[in-house]
This record gives sequence, C-alpha cells and structure tokens, in this order.
Amino acid sequence: MADYSVIPVLGWTFTFILFSTYIIIVMKISTHILTLAFAVTMVFPQLLHAQSYNKLMKQKKFSDALVYLTNEIKEKPSSKKRIKNLGKNFVEVMDSLRVHDDYLKNVTSIFVGEPTAFSCDDLLEDFKNLQYCRENLSSLGIEEVKVSKKQIVPIVIPDFTKEIAAITARRDQMYEATAEMHYQEGLSHMQSTGIDQNKAAAREFKRAMAFFPAYKDCQLKYEEARKAGTKRIIILPFGNRTNLDYLGGIGDMAGDRIISQLANDPETMEFLEIITTAEIQPALSELGQNYGSELNSYTARQLAEKLGAHEVWTGRFLQVIAPNPERTVSDIRIVKTSVKVGEETYTNSKGKQKTRNVYGDVTAAIRDYTENYQTIIKGSYTVITSDPNIQPVPREFTYRNNYSTDWNVFIRGDQRAYKAHINHKETIPPMASRVDNLVLISAENISGLIRKDVVEYEIPLITIARP
Repeated sequence: MADYSVIPVLGWTFTFILFSTYIIIVMKISTHILTLAFAVTMVFPQLLHAQSYNKLMKQKKFSDALVYLTNEIKEKPSSKKRIKNLGKNFVEVMDSLRVHDDYLKNVTSIFVGEPTAFSCDDLLEDFKNLQYCRENLSSLGIEEVKVSKKQIVPIVIPDFTKEIAAITARRDQMYEATAEMHYQEGLSHMQSTGIDQNKAAAREFKRAMAFFPAYKDCQLKYEEARKAGTKRIIILPFGNRTNLDYLGGIGDMAGDRIISQLANDPETMEFLEIITTAEIQPALSELGQNYGSELNSYTARQLAEKLGAHEVWTGRFLQVIAPNPERTVSDIRIVKTSVKVGEETYTNSKGKQKTRNVYGDVTAAIRDYTENYQTIIKGSYTVITSDPNIQPVPREFTYRNNYSTDWNVFIRGDQRAYKAHINHKETIPPMASRVDNLVLISAENISGLIRKDVVEYEIPLITIARP
C-alpha cells in the first residue's frame, strides 16, 4: 500500500523553499534600490554644484562664482566636500578675476560714455563680492584647503576696502560725466526745430537723470522738450459705408478702440496728446459739421488748425463680405466600440464560482460634416496733416476671420457605437460679432501705426565734445 503521509511534509517543504526564494529576491531588489537612491543622493548635489558653478564661470561672473562657493560653505560649515570644492576652484576663480578686473580698470580709466559708467559698476561689484568672501571665509577659519595628499591651496583674499572707496568715487564721477554727456546732447537737439528733434532732446535729459537724479535743470529741460516734441492728433469716428443698418455702431467702436489702445501705452503717450471729444465737438459745430460725419480733407485741415493739431486720423469701412459657408461632407465610415454583451460564470483559482462581464464589439455607420465661415471687412484710413503741402493719401485695408465647426450624424448600426464617437456641432458666433472682431482688429492695427510713428523715429546724428 502506498504511504501518503509523506505528501504534507513535501508540500510544506516546497512552500518554505518558495517563500525563502521570494524573500531573497525581494531583499536583493531592495538592496539595489537603496544603493541607487544612495548614489543619487551623493551624486546629484555634486552635479548641481558643478552646473551652477560652471554656469557662472561661463557667463564670466567670476566674483559671483566665488560668492557661490563661499555661501555653500557658510550654509553648511561642517561639509568637507564643500570646503574641498572651494579649494579645487579657488585658483581658477581668482586668476579669472584678476584678468577680468585688470580689463575693467583699463576700461574705466578713460571716459567713453555709458560703457565706462557700467564698467565701474561691474568692477565695484567684483570688489564688494571679494570683500564679502574674505570676511566670511575668515570668520569660518578657512585659511587653506587640503585638496589632496600633495596639494594644499592657500585661501588668500586681499583687503579691498581702499579699492572699494576708490572705485565708488570713480563710479560717481563717471555717472556725473555720463549725465553731462546726455545733457549736452539734449541741448544740441533742442537747438534744432521739429517734433523729432525735441523728442530726442527729452529722451537725452531723461537719460541724464537716470544716471544723476536732479542733475542741473534736466527736469525743466525735459518738460520743455517733451512738450515741444509731443504730437497732437485728432482721431475721428470711422464712417460706415457698408449699407448694413445693424452695423451702425462700428465707426464709433473703431475710433474708441484706437484711442483706448494708445491711452494704455505710457511709452506712446509720453509724446502723444489725443484731443478729446469735448474739444472736437464745439470746433466742428463752428465749422458747420456734426461729430461722426465724414470730413473732407479741407474741413479736416480747418479742424486741425482750430485745435492746434498736427494730424487728423479718419477712416471708413467700405464693405463687409460674408459668403455662404462652405460645407464638406465625408463618405460614410464605420466606427466601433467595445460594450457589454452578456455575463459568464467561471471558476477562480480558489475553486470558487464567479460571474464576470463579457464584452464584444459593436459598429455603426456615421457621416462627418464640416462648415467653414469666412467674414471679410474692407476699408481705408487717411492721415491729414496740418501742412497744406502734404496731400493726404487714403490707405486701404482688408481683414478677415475664419470660423469652422464639425459634427457627425448617425446613419445605421448600433447607437452605442455612435455615442462613443459622437461629435456635436458647435455654435458659430453671429455675423455682428464676427464683424465686431474685425473692426477691433482694424483699430488695433491702426493704433499700432500711430504708435510706431511716435515711438520709432529718425534724427540726424549730433556729435558733441565729451566731458
């Protein structure tokens, strides 16, 4: 007769072997993970240090690199690695600084304008950084660093107190000299006539005050030049020649948008004055015109003379085009999705009966549609100057926008497949909204032209003696 009593013993033995193997594998994996984590923890800070230090050195910010090394030690004085990093890089930093500062000393010895003042700033920053590192490393008791068994690097940073005082005084002199340079250039520009020359003068006086606040009478000169360099303009509502009654307000919208775009730009408004509606309306009444009506060149020039304006900006919308939407229809295509089609009973690994869902593919035939809507607006604008010798020339513009929507419809098959791929038609903005969008685009582009004329300008080169 067979002896079955040994079977339980063999079963327990096999189970123990499997469990022991599992534990060994898990422990090995855990060991590898811990080793990797330790390696990352040790290596990552070194990589981060190398990247930060090398980046500063590459940017030629040598004193900043030394400050970085110093602050690393200051943050954690007990770190031997950080102290060693200082020793490894100290000679490189100091050699680079000497070359850099020798160059800056030569540059700052001769005045050539703003570059000299900026070089003084750079040199002063280097000296202050060196003094900072000297004081902090000295307080930490770091006089030398043992980099290797055979190499000891002395950490010696001279006292730059006298140099800081000297370059500070030199910097102040260069700031004053730079302010005088811009002041003289401003005066030279003011001797010439014209808006652009006075605008250039105002900017020179403003630049002088950036280096030396309250320098001489710069503020008064700036205000005087700015006023003489300011362009006064009239922006009239655009005319509406589209013959579309529901677009009656687009002319006012365009004018208001141009004004608001300019008014919110301080750089432009420094040299631009927009004459207000409150000033324009009485003047138009005196000329027998209504506000909002289109003016011919002669009347616009009369208005400019009456209000002391340099330019009158006027425009008109001529046409709005909205062709029928283009519709694209695709061929019928088949889509499918997986859905529950039933249930089944099965026996799991423990010998128990369970129920689970059964899935299958269902299909549907659908058709895709696409509609494209295009809206076009055409118009023109005219700049009428106060100079009767300059004939105004209308400049045309055309802007367009495009909107599209797509959707699909069910043809046949299983609705569940269609619902998984359904695409609803989006609502396209109404015609009036699409036109409003184009009106705003037109106004923003015209305000950009005005801004460019005010901010970007050319002036003759004026050379003056440097102080």
